[in-house]
Amino acid sequence: MLALLLVGATGCPGVVAPPPGITDPDPDPDPDPDPDPDPMPKPDPWITVEAGLTSLTTTATCVDLDPGERVLDVSPEGHLWLAITSTVEAATVRVVDGWSVQNVSTFRLPATHIQVVRAWTASTASMLADGQLFSVVEGDRTVVTAPGPLAADATFCGDPTSAAFVHSAGAVYQREGDAWIEWTGFDDALAADATLLSRDNECAGIDDGVWFSTKDLELWRLQPASFSRPMAIESGHDPALLGDRTLVLADGALFVGPEPWTEYRFEAGDATALATAGAYAWLVVDGEVLRFDGEDFVKLDAAAGVLFPHASGGLWLASDAEVCHFAPDAMLRVEGARSGTQSLEPDFALRVKPSRDVAVTLAVDETDVPATRVEDGWFVFGGALSLGWHELVLEAGGTQRTVALKREPAVIRTFETDIRPIYQEHCAGCHADGANPAAPTIDSYEAWVSRAEKIRARVVQFGDMPPSQSRSPTWGEDQVTVIEQWLGGGVRP
Repeated sequence: MLALLLVGATGCPGVVAPPPGITDPDPDPDPDPDPDPDPMPKPDPWITVEAGLTSLTTTATCVDLDPGERVLDVSPEGHLWLAITSTVEAATVRVVDGWSVQNVSTFRLPATHIQVVRAWTASTASMLADGQLFSVVEGDRTVVTAPGPLAADATFCGDPTSAAFVHSAGAVYQREGDAWIEWTGFDDALAADATLLSRDNECAGIDDGVWFSTKDLELWRLQPASFSRPMAIESGHDPALLGDRTLVLADGALFVGPEPWTEYRFEAGDATALATAGAYAWLVVDGEVLRFDGEDFVKLDAAAGVLFPHASGGLWLASDAEVCHFAPDAMLRVEGARSGTQSLEPDFALRVKPSRDVAVTLAVDETDVPATRVEDGWFVFGGALSLGWHELVLEAGGTQRTVALKREPAVIRTFETDIRPIYQEHCAGCHADGANPAAPTIDSYEAWVSRAEKIRARVVQFGDMPPSQSRSPTWGEDQVTVIEQWLGGGVRP
């Protein structure tokens, strides 16, 4: 049975205080619904990407690599983190700004085995090194209390000081507030070699899903109310996330899914490498680099290397001797929130700077939002957000950047405590099993989850459910608010 088990808190030693509302994420779990899934069905017909694609205009600048230097990560804003690791003393870290490669900072970290780095800016990162979690700020490393001993191949996504997931030796831990919580009940369904996938280094996206990939390419998705394996594919490699879409390479083709899957085959040859960031996926196809925006492909006039894209729109390509940054016509740097941010605040505020003198536009959930002002080249946007996830799409000079933000409810609501009593008093008369053939049955948690968006529309947005003629005198805004908070807070059981 899937469950959340409090592991520990980061306050006073010996004091364990669970965050509010943590409950069993699946009252009727099926952690391995299909122990032997069929291989991912290959779409037929596939889409053929013709050779001779339009070239993407970019400006390239290169930096030589020092002997033994390797790429650790690239921040969403384009800062490339490099390191030379000594097995005796410390790691020498160099950070190069993709917007201006002359902007370089260096520092030393007391680490001999750097396992995973999630870079946030030029000076801040989260790090798993020597079996411990760390927060790096301005070159200073601070130990982050871990949920327990971490394996040599452990992985994580997010910021372990506030909101993150860690996978270690088959165990899954979630950081929520000041506490680490272990997810239990997978029944060995998730392989010990699983790796956490990230979206611009954060964990969850608009689907509230956290993704894992195993070495034999099973993809698992953990959501507030379910744990599922939507894909298993032989000979697959380079799994990645583009927003809420899953991308993977197999047999020289690009598959985009998970439901439904679309297959792209390339007239120029086989796709051999894939990486994603922001609004774009980057591929190596027969020695050429392509960019994919979810619909169309363009070609980068550059020799292929190891792909390190960043959310602001550019791409680092690494070879044995150098790393080169390719900047498109415009890039977009964002301050105020990272994609994947979850906050209690009812309003958002973003500062956005294009890499050249062009206008920046913003659409929130496909509605245009004008800039409130422009200061020193930064466009300032703000506004109110309803509960739940929102997609903010920025555009400037032909470049897009997507920022996913979630407004969390101030009060955590659960189905059993908050929603079931409302259902029994106000909905069961029509929506119980057999009560009304014309009305759908919503007498269970699973039924509410499956119809969540329709319930949101009818109850919260339009207010025509329950019907006015059959409403109880006790129905009112309080009940609507509770339902909205439950829907926006991750539909907890």
